Amino acid sequence: MHIPTQLSFLFLILCSQSFIFLDAASVWDSTAKAEAFIGSFNTGMERSGVLSRSQMEDIASISDTIISAIERNPNNSRSKLQALNMAFASSVSEIAFSESNGVSNGVKIQVIIDALRGAFLQTIGTVDQTFLNEIASLVKMFSQVSAENEISSSSTAAGSSASVGTGTV
Repeated sequence: MHIPTQLSFLFLILCSQSFIFLDAASVWDSTAKAEAFIGSFNTGMERSGVLSRSQMEDIASISDTIISAIERNPNNSRSKLQALNMAFASSVSEIAFSESNGVSNGVKIQVIIDALRGAFLQTIGTVDQTFLNEIASLVKMFSQVSAENEISSSSTAAGSSASVGTGTV
């Protein structure tokens, strides 16, 4: 999917704002916490049934990549951990809105937020509300871009089919 410039700028702004809150407990502090968080999140997403099997497999693949990055260097800096936070969230958002499977974007947004909230509670006993708010903004941006792309694709397809039938007999 093509990511517009405004989405890239929002992502950079969210990343820079989140560095203010680096002293908070992180689900990425250890491999065990990261695995528990991702496992809990993935379970919440699977239970919801809003994503296709293919999308869930893609999220599992991204999850494995994040865990591998943590395992390679157990002494990761807080800024790297925060970047992993954002990478995970943006990847999940991109995947969630990559397919239109009959589920509204609003429902997908709420399911992602609920799964993240549940994963935080289960993993560290508290919700990182700042991170959750940032991710909600990011997820909404991906949703908006997805909706705009669908409208654009529909308009292009409608224009193509209309011009096909305009020949003279």
